[in-house]
Formats: sequence, structure tokens, C-alpha cells
Amino acid sequence: MAAGATVSELLFTISLFSGMLLVVSPLIHKKLQASEPAQWHRPLLRTVDWAPFAFAFLAWGLDFIAFMTLDFESARVAAILPENANFFHRISGALHGWTSITMAFLLGFSLYFAYVLSSIQHLTTFESSEMEKADYIRLSHNLRRWGGWMWILALYGLMPNDPFPLGDGISSGGIELARLGQNAAMWVAMLLFGLMTGIGVLQLALLMERADRFHDSEYFPNIIGWLLTIPAASFLLVLFFQGTFSSYDPMGMLLLDPLFDKRIAFFFAMGLMFLYGTTALRAHIISEQRLRVGSQRWKGLAGGIGHHVFIVWLSTIMLARQLPNVENLLGAVWLGTMLVIPGFIAGLLGMLLPIAGLDDRPRPEFWGFRILQALSLPFIAAWMPLAILTAPGILIGVSTSAIIAPICEDNPRVGNRFRFDTKRTVIIADLIFLLLVIYPPAAIGMVVAFAFASFVATLPLRMVKRVRPS
Repeated sequence: MAAGATVSELLFTISLFSGMLLVVSPLIHKKLQASEPAQWHRPLLRTVDWAPFAFAFLAWGLDFIAFMTLDFESARVAAILPENANFFHRISGALHGWTSITMAFLLGFSLYFAYVLSSIQHLTTFESSEMEKADYIRLSHNLRRWGGWMWILALYGLMPNDPFPLGDGISSGGIELARLGQNAAMWVAMLLFGLMTGIGVLQLALLMERADRFHDSEYFPNIIGWLLTIPAASFLLVLFFQGTFSSYDPMGMLLLDPLFDKRIAFFFAMGLMFLYGTTALRAHIISEQRLRVGSQRWKGLAGGIGHHVFIVWLSTIMLARQLPNVENLLGAVWLGTMLVIPGFIAGLLGMLLPIAGLDDRPRPEFWGFRILQALSLPFIAAWMPLAILTAPGILIGVSTSAIIAPICEDNPRVGNRFRFDTKRTVIIADLIFLLLVIYPPAAIGMVVAFAFASFVATLPLRMVKRVRPS
């Protein structure tokens, strides 16, 4: 049975490559659709869609069997269970630990993702839409790209470095486990969180496909972004109260912890990504529809990116200043600069996307900058956990650029009233935001910054909604 742990790790490795295959699978679909239909085309494409779930389920099943059979050649089993563990104790052990709950999240996400791809034209969500077959195909391609990218990201950000280590065949005596009901509740909660994340990816795919063409704006992710942010917001509140009534800063300690640092940062970054889709990305799309693009586009590009860089860099320095291992302002400036550089590089690379042919959006360079700046954050946070301190600034920077760019351009559709309201909103929001994060410890600072940034992100959306379509 020693091969079980090795096979589980191999299966997750293969699932990583299946996620990469999903990202490029639209090219495979187009190639097969352009050729003569063959009986093996559809099963092959369906297999690609279900591969992440299938490999993850097999890996989880082998790990579960190892616990049920007391296979102590699996180091996880040897560390968690004693030699005389009963049936219910074995189930509780199988559901315990970071590896187990991560697998629950991955199973929930991949199951929903594969189900939607298999039945997208029959979902009740689209019954009242005017989508045609070509629209469904484009949406499926978009969903595969988003889902494959998210799968790779989740494997990198959540799975431990050695999730299924080999043991020596001898139990170490086991550990004191929580009750079966508690472990089962946590496992099911992570499974449901994975399902919700799958729904969030579908909503983002709809948003990128401009689903408002088919059914007003009901397909925009109005709710799911906020729902996916609830776990992160709740966790921040817990840290807030811990930091208020104790002598140490729990947020700063967690971000410096070798076990939880990148995982906590990843969940925060992922929640912010969906919140970004709910507010900032939607504001940009409506702004581009109603205000269009004026002349001297470089002014809008300079104004939007300049403000974004300023607010992200300065707010990151202020939050970094509150970490327990940062001694002075000079150290905070150095650390803050190091934390923002990867995101800015991603944004600059996004500005090159029009060269690769991705230029069908208004202000394509600006679109590439903000989309890669925001969506690269989970990957960067999984690699450099302290980069999560850039998240509130990114949310404000990306959101407000939806109204900053139009007022910087020469655009007859932008009235004086809108121009005045935009300047006043951005200046007041920046001042309040920077004052809120200038002093408090990291836990309190992140709670306040996260809450205020979420509020500010809704303001540009409200403002552009008031503009009448031309």
C-alpha cells in the first residue's frame, strides 16, 4: 500500500497538467470543430473538461482508503491515527488537516466547473437569454481559460509542498482529533466554498463575455463576489478583535508563519479577485459602453495608471510599516516597494497584450494593465504572502480608474458635473483611505483598509450607472 501515497501525488501532478491543457483547450476545440466531425471528438473534449475532477477524486479516494485501512506507510496516517483507531476515528482522521480540506475545496470547484461545461446550454440561468450556439461556444472557451488558470493557481497556492509523504509503517501514536462532526463540518464547508468558487468563475466568464448583450445586466456578478468575500472578511474581523485585546498582532504573525502564510494570503487574494469582478471590472465595462473613449487616449492611460501606482505603492508602505518585523519607515519603504513590483510588472506585461492581437476592448492597453494587475495577485500572494498588503490599494486603484480615464481624455460625452464629481470622489477617497492605514497595527489596518476599499469600489459603478447611454 506504500504506492498509494505516491500515486496520489502523481495524480495531483497530472491534474496540474490537465489544468494547463484546459487553458489551451479552446484551440483544440476550434481545430476539431473546423475538421470533419468524428465519433471520438466529443468524448475527447468531455474528458479534457472532467480531467481535473477525475484526477483529484482518485487522489482523494486513495488517501481516504489509506486512512480506512490504517496504512501506516502513509506518513499522514501514521502521524494522525493510533494503531487501535476505530472506524469513526479513521473517518475523522481522513477529514483532518490542511491537505484534506484543500482536497475538499478542489473537489467542489472542479465538480461544479466540469458540470457547467457539460450542461451549459441547459442551465436555467440562460433560459431567458438570447444566446445562440456561437455565444455558448465563446462562453465555454472563456470558462475553460478561467477555470484552468484557477485550477493551477489553487494547486500552487493551497496544496502543501509534500501533501502525501511516505512513512516508515509505524504509527507515531496519533494526535488528539476534534470530534467527527467538527471535522466533517469543516470538510463540507470547504467543499461548498469550492462550489461557490466555481460559480464565481462562471460569473467572471460571463462578465468577460459581455453577457449584458443577452439579458440586461443580470449576468454580471452582483452577489457572488460579495459572498466569496464573506469568509475572508469574517476572518479579518476575528483577527481584528484578537489584535485589539492582546499584546501581539495576529495578522502580522500569520503572514510571517511558514505554514499558513501563503494559504491565508491566497484566500484573501482570491476573495479580492471576485470582489474586483463584482465592482471594478463591471464599472469599467459600463463606463466604456456609456462614455466610450475620447481623443488623446494617452492622457486617460497616464491619469489612470499614475493614480493606481500612487495609491497602491503608498498604501502598501503604510500597511507594511505596521508589521512586527519592520523597524522603521525606511524599512517599510523598501519592503513596500518590493511587494508592489511584481504586480506592476504583471500590469506592464498586460499593456503588451494588444501586440499579441488582444485589442478588441476600448483602451486595450489600459484593459491589459488592470486585468493582469488584479488577477495576478493570488499567484503573487501564494509566492510572496506579504504582497496581500497591496490588495486594498489595488481594489481602489482599479475601481477609480474606470472614472479617472474618461475625465482625463478629451471626451464630449463627459459633462462638467460628472468631471467635478469624479475629482471630488477620488480625492476624498484617497485621503480617507491613507489616513485610515497610516497608524494602526496590521490586523486592524487590514480590516479597515479592506472594508473601506470594498466601499470605495462601489462608488465608480454607481457614478457610471447614472450616465445616460449615448
